Amino acid sequence: MGAMKGTVLTCLREIVINAAGEPMWHRCLEAAGFEAYTLFTLAEDVPDVRAIALVHAVCEKLGLSAEQAGDAFGEHWVNAYAPRLYKHLYSRYGSAREFFADINNMHDRVMRHVKDAKPPRFRLEWQGENTLLMHYESHRGLIDVAVGMARAMGRFYGEPLVVTKVSAKAMRVVFPAVAR
Repeated sequence: MGAMKGTVLTCLREIVINAAGEPMWHRCLEAAGFEAYTLFTLAEDVPDVRAIALVHAVCEKLGLSAEQAGDAFGEHWVNAYAPRLYKHLYSRYGSAREFFADINNMHDRVMRHVKDAKPPRFRLEWQGENTLLMHYESHRGLIDVAVGMARAMGRFYGEPLVVTKVSAKAMRVVFPAVAR
């Protein structure tokens, strides 16, 4: 099917350890069929089925819904993890609107530098001046993570975005009205 990069699971590890401690992370790994002390390298390819099993184990062990887990992951990735590792990706943009408008090009740049990276694609559909419908295109089915990341992106840029999951393959982002 595909593989997820170890950097995603390294971020997940940080979230679990910050929220519930390292022993909980080891229990999540074991529940997903990994050795308790597994460490992922950033560029490592982890089969999607195993990576998603780990995400589900984290949700189960921490008592999180998919939406809560997506929000927690998005917040940590966008506002703590990625700025440490991938600051150059975020510094190109002055606003969440600019970031989302260029998200596929940004993912293309990542794929040029990270061997076998398979980030999601988004088909963007503007529904008026301040509303963007983002169609999520990925075999992984992690729309809740995409929604959580979009919400966190608003906080990163200091913008009060309203992000709503529309379906398993789409989310709506409402930007604040621009004063004229």
